[in-house]
Amino acid sequence: MSEKKMNDTKNGGFPMKKLLALILALSLLSL
Repeated sequence: MSEKKMNDTKNGGFPMKKLLALILALSLLSL
């Protein structure tokens, strides 16, 4: 993921913790 993408995500107001939690949930569901 590029720095610009990271900055866009941060500026977009989407919390990184929420993103990580979503990824974790999807990982668990796909097992």
